[in-house]
Amino acid sequence: MSTYEYEPLWDTPLKELETSLNIYRHMIECLYTLDDMEVVNYLSARDGVAWAIEQLDEEVAPEILAEIEELDEKLRENADYLVHELDIYGDIWRDEPEEYWWYLDGGKPDPGGIPSAEERHRWTMEMLKAEEMPRAIEMAEEREEYKTEGEK
Repeated sequence: MSTYEYEPLWDTPLKELETSLNIYRHMIECLYTLDDMEVVNYLSARDGVAWAIEQLDEEVAPEILAEIEELDEKLRENADYLVHELDIYGDIWRDEPEEYWWYLDGGKPDPGGIPSAEERHRWTMEMLKAEEMPRAIEMAEEREEYKTEGEK
């Protein structure tokens, strides 16, 4: 079960749908001019589209639903670009896969959701220690002043 809950930006589902759809449409039209984080940001507009459709239930015009399906198809057609060229999924934490657009790479949700800042810091330090920087890490943890060989 997902822990993510979309928070609408507008006071009515209809306005949310209109705005989110415009943003999503723009993303698809300009996909090759955006960087990875812009695409991730724009993908959240697809969450807004899904939320608004759920709220409006049967009230969404068939031509709007058809356009959304068309945009979704274009997004799927560009999955290879998003996954391999932009690597948009390499820099984000993902919750349960309820919305396909967050899983075009076939990836899995991150276990336990988004880790705390302390947990991310601990992981970073562990990864750095495993590399060739153990003394620099020790100094940083001990808050020692850095000195070159001649200054010691």
